[in-house]
Amino acid sequence: MRRHGLWSWVWVMGAAMLAACTATSRVPDDLVMSQLGRENRAVVLMKIGSADPACQRASVMLGVHEGGTYFRPVRQLDVVGLIAPSTSAVSEIELAPGSYHVIGYSCADAKGKRVTMSAKVDSAYRASLASFAVAAGEVLNVGHLQIHAGRAHRNLLSRSVPLSVEVTDWPLAEIERFREQRPQLFAAMRTRLMHVTPSTMTPDQHRAMCTELAKLQTSGKVQSLPESCRTGMPNAPIDRASLVATQ
Repeated sequence: MRRHGLWSWVWVMGAAMLAACTATSRVPDDLVMSQLGRENRAVVLMKIGSADPACQRASVMLGVHEGGTYFRPVRQLDVVGLIAPSTSAVSEIELAPGSYHVIGYSCADAKGKRVTMSAKVDSAYRASLASFAVAAGEVLNVGHLQIHAGRAHRNLLSRSVPLSVEVTDWPLAEIERFREQRPQLFAAMRTRLMHVTPSTMTPDQHRAMCTELAKLQTSGKVQSLPESCRTGMPNAPIDRASLVATQ
């Protein structure tokens, strides 16, 4: 199963918005599954993808909707070792039951060069990339969050760059690795994919975006065109936010 959304972002230089991660988020090994419901807790599992092949670690900020366009950050999920084939890219976290939003994403390479994406304006998060709801007692796999972006170039600064946000099932290899490494969680796990947040791009805006992207691709500044530009049909409406590439 696949859920897909196309967003428009802006490349700018600035400070990273998510704290640097040092270890993959995990719940305690001695977690008692039968107590989750009685204690009004849940476990959420998310495979976090890399926006760039060079990224070695990635983080996702979860938030709750406080009304209007304001989202309050609550927890950060981290994964390290993204380029190590034997390392799981699944982040585990205990949460209270409720509805949550992905409001920020960050990945970094070995030198600390960082790509951060969030709709953060005046220190407040203003938009959601994806959302899910979890109930007490659940061990919920919310899917594989993937951010498809061209490589950052300095001459892309201040350009509007569309990026694809996608949520899919875990690859089979990841499922088998998780089954072997985390058998207790795997036995209790159920999958319900996150919903990618819909957007609002008009057909004229979509055509203009694809024209600009095609020019950037010709000059080698964008690696590939989104599927909506190749097919001529927008996959989803689009909101604006900030994509920050820092070194």
